[in-house]
Amino acid sequence: MAGRSLNALMERLGCGGDGTPHGMRAAFSTHFNAAGANVDVIEHCLAHVPANRVRAAYNRHAYRDERAAMLQAWADHLDGQRSGARAGTLRRRRRP
Repeated sequence: MAGRSLNALMERLGCGGDGTPHGMRAAFSTHFNAAGANVDVIEHCLAHVPANRVRAAYNRHAYRDERAAMLQAWADHLDGQRSGARAGTLRRRRRP
């Protein structure tokens, strides 16, 4: 991926000049940490490697359902910000 790819994507989405990809990741982390969300799920969403190597070796849970719910809540939050509505709450995604 080219160095400016994510910035260009943000511009195409209408967010150019409003922040950076790193800033969006920081906002995501701050939002869910402040809401008391599961830190492991937050870190998995950000594709961070656990600092504790022993824990990382033994905890192989991928948190798929939890990540899907968190990422949907983030998308709803961003949509709400765009439309001026209050942010939604974290909810479980419905399965098809």
